[in-house]
Amino acid sequence: MSTRRTFNNPQSSGSLAPVLGGEGWGEGQYGSVNADRPTICNSQFPFFTFQCCSSEARALKNENCKLQIDVVTEPYWGEAPFPQTAQLDAPRFAPHPNPLPRVRGRGSRKCLHYSLVIALLLFPALLSAAPQDDAPAWVESAKNIHYRFTGRRGSFAQFGDSITYSTAYWYPIGYSHPKMSPAAQQAYDNVNTFMFRACWGLWKGPKYGNMSGKSMAWAADHIDEWLKELNPETALIQFGTDDMTLPAEQYEQKLREVIQKCMANGTVVMLSTLPPKHDMMDKVKQYSDVIRKISAELKLPLIDLLNEILSRRPDDWDRMSASVRAAIKNNLNFETLLGYDGIHLSYTNKSAGDWSEQGLRNSGYGLRTYLTLLAYDQVINRVLK
Repeated sequence: MSTRRTFNNPQSSGSLAPVLGGEGWGEGQYGSVNADRPTICNSQFPFFTFQCCSSEARALKNENCKLQIDVVTEPYWGEAPFPQTAQLDAPRFAPHPNPLPRVRGRGSRKCLHYSLVIALLLFPALLSAAPQDDAPAWVESAKNIHYRFTGRRGSFAQFGDSITYSTAYWYPIGYSHPKMSPAAQQAYDNVNTFMFRACWGLWKGPKYGNMSGKSMAWAADHIDEWLKELNPETALIQFGTDDMTLPAEQYEQKLREVIQKCMANGTVVMLSTLPPKHDMMDKVKQYSDVIRKISAELKLPLIDLLNEILSRRPDDWDRMSASVRAAIKNNLNFETLLGYDGIHLSYTNKSAGDWSEQGLRNSGYGLRTYLTLLAYDQVINRVLK
């Protein structure tokens, strides 16, 4: 009579010999092996095992890994001897280091039947989990950060100044989204299903990491308490509009400090460049270059808000410029992406809730919200799920 025991998904590289045979049997929730009959993963489906247990993906405590381990450890009905070793550091989808010999007879036919059923059931999941050649550079880095996360799933903090604190940003799309492209609607549906609902509009104010007139230094002073109280799964950081009296080096130092603490917490960080600012474009570009540099260096998702604004309105983004003032004088319905003060983004009743391409040329807050939606959707799909 055979004895069945369960074992945990291995937490480090090395040999599975203590688990698969001998005295080192362990018990846990991630699967089971049979003491005197080998498992399917040792022969027909070696890639299932290595997908969960390879050195680059070990210790993934998620439902996908748990499911795969549960499936691959169904008993193998052949009579071949049980292998004594299985190296964790084998490359993904590599053949098993100790493949079982082919077994013929009724047991092998039964095994083949179950193998085909399992393969058909899991094939879509395997395709979605397979490495993608076109994946952005930040994906693997963000996955490594997210592995350390222990807080509420779907929590999304937005750390910033008045351009983040404003209820014209992010909140409106949570309840009104007509004139939206099919791709954007799909992104909205995904975000709306995944994200903690309070993050649509209730996470506003100093205790949530955003407030008017605040700087990168303020964020550095309070990031520890935000991470302790909110413990967000994802955080979008955009400070700088109120920092421009400081040297770029000092701004960079504080930004890096905040990012490193978020990463150590297991929070996936998204960055955003700054919107243009009247009569301060040199400084805006300098700060935005710092943000791009850090994003590339640390492999973090980036929303290039500055580039998106300038590509849509290269000559008339600034409502305070002489040319735009003249255009407004001749057309009272003229709209652009920067507000009347030359600092904040625009948001008018006419463009509110208009997520069409034309609407995104006329509403600065609408454009920033739209870009955040698409970027967060990518983070959810590629990292958080």
